[in-house]
Amino acid sequence: MNSLATEIREARAQKVILSKDSLTIDLADGRTIIVPLVWYPRLWYGTVEERTHFEIIGDGAFIHWPDLDEDLSVSGILAGRQSGESQQSLKRWLEQRSALGKRSDQVKITHAERILAAVAAVAERRKNAVFTRDEVRRQAGISRKEWDASYSPVFQAMRTDQPGGAPNVAARFKGVFQQVAHGKHKLTEYGLKLVREMA
Repeated sequence: MNSLATEIREARAQKVILSKDSLTIDLADGRTIIVPLVWYPRLWYGTVEERTHFEIIGDGAFIHWPDLDEDLSVSGILAGRQSGESQQSLKRWLEQRSALGKRSDQVKITHAERILAAVAAVAERRKNAVFTRDEVRRQAGISRKEWDASYSPVFQAMRTDQPGGAPNVAARFKGVFQQVAHGKHKLTEYGLKLVREMA
């Protein structure tokens, strides 16, 4: 193997910056790569929120954008490889996004609104306003399977402490309630204000 191939294979991302038209990667060895964003259509068509929600994984060998279902290898970028996605696949992906009529963060906002409405209904029935996730799930009429798959992470992101692995939700829905004991929550002052606005 020649030294260039070894150098490319061992490239590790340390920092990733996205602008409206470029992808910049600072490597662990001090080099910086800048490539046009248009090379990667899913990044190009993604919203700012979707583009900035990424993870550097594999000890810096890969970058993953969960909201865009995009994975890039640092070695591939360094070698100048553009997206290998076919035009047909990209077209299908764009049609699916268009059919939803919403960006992925707006889907989470809808979940957050549904959770908040259920929390308000449960808290209204109780003097101490303490509630459990299961009470919220039942109040919202969400099956356990659906809750675990897509609502539970949003519920976590709405807590004041936002435990690890919680997704991003709109700023309006952050810090709405807090955990007061294991499995028990209550609305924060901010959460109470939001609930009053909904009434």
